[in-house]
Amino acid sequence: MRTIFIDTFFWIASINPKDQWHQKTKEARIALAPFHGITTDAVLLELANYFSSFGAEARDIVANVIHDILDDPNMETIPQTRQTLLAGLAFYETRLDKCYSLTDCISMNVMHERGIFDVFTNDKHFMQEGFNIQLPY
Repeated sequence: MRTIFIDTFFWIASINPKDQWHQKTKEARIALAPFHGITTDAVLLELANYFSSFGAEARDIVANVIHDILDDPNMETIPQTRQTLLAGLAFYETRLDKCYSLTDCISMNVMHERGIFDVFTNDKHFMQEGFNIQLPY
């Protein structure tokens, strides 16, 4: 089964029906099924942070989605540890000329370590690092 990294961008667009990428994420998920998804605690933190000011209903939806992600047997969530944080920070420091977030650096490290080349995102930063973006931009 194919393994695909799931970036924050994908989760946001999947949750928010008003997001311009909502339909594309649904189509991509269907077109590439079945697949094994990988994400990180850092991505889930970024997801919750993104929706933090959207109001109680959105916050409740996001909390439920995060629980569903963590319970999904086809999704693997890589825990945040001091080691993954420091490795992400080290990668961040080697890309000072880029606009990569620390979360992206942690994600890219996981992808390198796991030999994952495909990512559900439209973030061109992943493409700059040689990964295959699975959503058009």
